[in-house]
Amino acid sequence: MQKNLLFYAVALFSSVILFSSCSKKNDNGGGGNTTTITALNLSASKTSSIYANGTDVVGFSVQDQNGVNVTTQTTIYVDGNAITGFTKTFSPNEIGTHTVVAKVGSIVSNQENLSVVTAPAPPKYATKIIAEDFTGTWCGWCPRMTYKFERYTQVNNRIIPIGVHNGDAYAVSPDEAQLRSKFGVSGFPTVFINRNSEFNENGNINSVADSVYLSPFLKQRALLGIGINSSIAGNTLSITTKVGFDENISENLKIVIMVLEDGLIKSQSNYYANNNSYPNNPYINRGNPIPDFEHNGVYRKSPTGILGENIPTASQVKNQEYTVTKSVDITGYNSSKLRIVAFVVNNNGVLNAQVAPANSVKDYDLF
Repeated sequence: MQKNLLFYAVALFSSVILFSSCSKKNDNGGGGNTTTITALNLSASKTSSIYANGTDVVGFSVQDQNGVNVTTQTTIYVDGNAITGFTKTFSPNEIGTHTVVAKVGSIVSNQENLSVVTAPAPPKYATKIIAEDFTGTWCGWCPRMTYKFERYTQVNNRIIPIGVHNGDAYAVSPDEAQLRSKFGVSGFPTVFINRNSEFNENGNINSVADSVYLSPFLKQRALLGIGINSSIAGNTLSITTKVGFDENISENLKIVIMVLEDGLIKSQSNYYANNNSYPNNPYINRGNPIPDFEHNGVYRKSPTGILGENIPTASQVKNQEYTVTKSVDITGYNSSKLRIVAFVVNNNGVLNAQVAPANSVKDYDLF
């Protein structure tokens, strides 16, 4: 991963990149459909008897005028709101009729009308979300996301920031590269919310108005809850994680368990030092680099693997519980500064998450 600023040839974009990212790669690999699209035909996997229970999923497919599948090239809108993330699917949480169209530039598809019935039952579990911050001590713009998410979590403890470091003493190999590759991260800082979509931040360290992007994730109905029970004996951290289900879920789920460490002091590059483009920013008088920068929520290890391990489908039953126990060697870590994050993912991202200090018991968060 290159660590120098990439200035786009178009001057209009140069200033935007300069003040938002420490590195950018051009990943234009060519290939794909090169035919000019003049018409779009949208189809849905189903349009009626759709249930607003958080588990019913509608998939979409889009073809061009020649019958070529161009779904990945389109933006799909449900009730005027673009679907974000890696999959073109919709899981309704409100009854009624929802309208769907696909667009490429000025080309608009036919409209599909989805009939959603049966309002979801009140949730049993509270929803928490994760924010994986791809960062590095070498990245002079990265303090922006650290500062923003510190402010977000001060007012909402249901947001769990995780620092995934690149190219420094805290980078975990090959986990960081594997996760970065999965999400196509090519610039720092980049934050992914719930392993679903990139955080749509405004690039201004002095503005947290972009926190509105987190609201839809926080409002999602939790289909499951998570509890964490951990203990430390010597250099071994034992973690028992339980998952309680509030719905029957037939799709493949995975559980991810992470060990994070707080209070790590390391020199941090700081492009906000004496930067008059951002007057009164919190790091303007801290120097470049900041010698005593405190890094919190730093990803250290995952006993399940960074992408998780399968939960048996037979355990994914309403009112049942799945339990898994893992052991982690914490030699060299400050045991009093460790936290455990556990979350469950499907193909669309994180269904729910939990966080707890190491050597503690954290039960389900009930709604």
